[in-house]
Amino acid sequence: MAYFTYHEKSVFYEEYGEGAPVVFLHGNTASSRMFELLMPLYAGKFRCILIDFLGNGRSDRVSGFPADLWHDEAMQVIALAEHLKLAGQLKNEEKLSLIGTSGGAWAAVNAALERPDLFSAVVADSFDGRTLNRHFEENLVSERKAATFSETAERT
Repeated sequence: MAYFTYHEKSVFYEEYGEGAPVVFLHGNTASSRMFELLMPLYAGKFRCILIDFLGNGRSDRVSGFPADLWHDEAMQVIALAEHLKLAGQLKNEEKLSLIGTSGGAWAAVNAALERPDLFSAVVADSFDGRTLNRHFEENLVSERKAATFSETAERT
């Protein structure tokens, strides 16, 4: 298992395949495992990189999530690119692409805004791109509690 350090915590990542790098970003109540079944579809043509954001999956736990969660997750993506020595070493057509779903989409957009020199494309799935819905916070807390009791949830 591969890890890098971000703010003195261990962040898990995993790689599949070879080619132009594509980083897959999970939503707020998930982990990189949500993408594992898709890897046979992509790994033949791309270097697929999966990450578990801090507090999720196989990454270190946190005592609480920051108010600017999606910006912090974007900074984790940038730190991963720097750890893999992808920052500043790729030709334009080889820059990283990001595929984010739900909260991962917000993180992808924030990463690209923060470091446009690193990213060539962003796929933002399952988010409206404007504002959070009225009950977002309550729904997120409820989903996280339900995931705690799920048989398929990652435990550390």
